[in-house]
Amino acid sequence: MALYVFSKSRDVCQQKVDVCIPFAEKEEECTVYVIKVSVGEIWWLVKQRYKNFDLLHQQLVLNHGLRKDLLPAKKIIGNKDPEFIERRRSDLEIYLKKIVQFLEKALPLEVCSFFEFEEYEVYSLVRKLAAELYVNGETKILSGQTISMNPLQLHAVTQKIQLPRSPVEQLNKEQDFAHVLDFLANIESLEIVGNRDFYRNSNLILNNLPFDLSAFKSLKHLCFNGANVSSLICARSLRTSLETLSAHSCGLKSMIEVLVCDSVHKNLEIKVDSPYAWRELVSLDLSENNMTEVSPAAVCLVPKLRRLCLNCNALESVTNLSSLSALEELNLSNNRIRQLPDLHTKLGNVKSLLLAQNRLTNLDGLGKLYGLVTLDVRSNKIADLETIRPVAALPCLEELTLTGNPVTTVLDFRTKVLTMFGKNGNRASEVSLDNEKAMQKELDTVAVLLALSNSAKKLSIK
Repeated sequence: MALYVFSKSRDVCQQKVDVCIPFAEKEEECTVYVIKVSVGEIWWLVKQRYKNFDLLHQQLVLNHGLRKDLLPAKKIIGNKDPEFIERRRSDLEIYLKKIVQFLEKALPLEVCSFFEFEEYEVYSLVRKLAAELYVNGETKILSGQTISMNPLQLHAVTQKIQLPRSPVEQLNKEQDFAHVLDFLANIESLEIVGNRDFYRNSNLILNNLPFDLSAFKSLKHLCFNGANVSSLICARSLRTSLETLSAHSCGLKSMIEVLVCDSVHKNLEIKVDSPYAWRELVSLDLSENNMTEVSPAAVCLVPKLRRLCLNCNALESVTNLSSLSALEELNLSNNRIRQLPDLHTKLGNVKSLLLAQNRLTNLDGLGKLYGLVTLDVRSNKIADLETIRPVAALPCLEELTLTGNPVTTVLDFRTKVLTMFGKNGNRASEVSLDNEKAMQKELDTVAVLLALSNSAKKLSIK
């Protein structure tokens, strides 16, 4: 079997196998031999006890005609002596080199499994995936659940598509790559779970591996979780079908990085009719990144967007969102926003606005968001009760959350805020303040305060 492993380039790489045993170590009172398997520029470590060498050898003697005397003999007494362990380490290394040399042109499955090729090598990894999907692939699809895959699996599938069908696939129906392709073609929701560290005991870094998603014919929802969005080779097919796109903890500094992730030039001129536009995208979640601004070029690429989550970033202001005419939900929580002057000129007809855990001291700029239904400004620095009055006049506001602001410590805080709503169309009973509707006792107090206020106005007029 030819060996194909993952190279830093986007080309399929066929390389020779090299093995050595650099050292042995103790694990739970047993000696394990640490094998270093190298295929081209990729290497990984495998730990095996002597009994596993013995089992492998028995299989190779029985199935592939290997000589019985090739494996160093078993020893019961004195097998923990340091000198013996070192001698055995050297002998086992020679043994492995001989079987690799003898069987290199067609490494049997027993050897591949012993070296854990199913974790690193294209044919073996995809074969393992195919066997799993043969058993439960249809059940996963019918459940409608989000499927999680890592960049290594996606990279393996991308490369396997370019390779010829292996003899193992032709002989074993369960491990046919067709199972993988059928499964991927029916996935509607995919999560790509990345990692910036070395994978298992190898020098592979998952986020450095490029992959393509062209095999996902039905994909509507895609989430990058800690993955490198630039690893996606081509997003052309996704731009015409994807409805929701998320990228959490991906180190993004701007929206453009994910929306033109497959372009080498991120600063290219973007137009409304750009081929990079996401025609069906209605939800974009870029929370937990390092974004400092929203570029107008990026906004042009998502004309149908209804939901935008930019929470847990480093934004200091709200800009360049006015062209999102369909936008209804905006999450800007956990940023560094201090002021929101004339927000209605920058947002349009937003219905839900989340601004929790920012640095706001007032709500003056929100007084003309007439379509706003939900407003969350918890854990800011709002201290003056009068700064709430502009939002109390909003005709559609149903939910207001102020928890965690200094203003909530003001005497009779709830009653005073509800009274503000009562003065605007008698809406005190309609509003949920800090996740609680007004109790009857509060409404009675509001009614009395409003009556006294009206009486005072009449007297002042006379």
